[in-house]
Amino acid sequence: MVLRLLFPIFLIFAVFILLTQSLKLPIFTANGMIGPGFLPMVLALLIIFLLVIEFVSIYWKRQQNENKDGRTISSITISKQVFFMIAVILTLGLVNVIGMLISLGLFIFVILFMMEKRSLINSGVFSLLSIVIIYIIFDVLLGISFPMGMLN
Repeated sequence: MVLRLLFPIFLIFAVFILLTQSLKLPIFTANGMIGPGFLPMVLALLIIFLLVIEFVSIYWKRQQNENKDGRTISSITISKQVFFMIAVILTLGLVNVIGMLISLGLFIFVILFMMEKRSLINSGVFSLLSIVIIYIIFDVLLGISFPMGMLN
């Protein structure tokens, strides 16, 4: 039971950090347009809402299965969750060093290559295309620049 709650608790902690960081950004601009803090705040609240539903679901299943033998979580699932948590922490730590776009690209690449077992070329092409699309949408079209880390 505790192991099943470990990953959602980590996600709630990470999303709470995202929420507090997004509240530092303006939600609306001076002319009434949506500001850079709007989307991260809405996404963080949505993820927290979904995680609360997950906690209720886990609790509900536990109440229904009290008299039955509970399923155990496989060691592969636990190791993937721990690997994912470490990857998220490293990605957040690297944002201030190498910049957000590069750290996100590395994160996508590592998750695809190590966890999803995609080929090196597929992982590289997908992560590169993802970063280019993210850059075009946010930096070019919306004018929201990402943290560059020490690359400034």
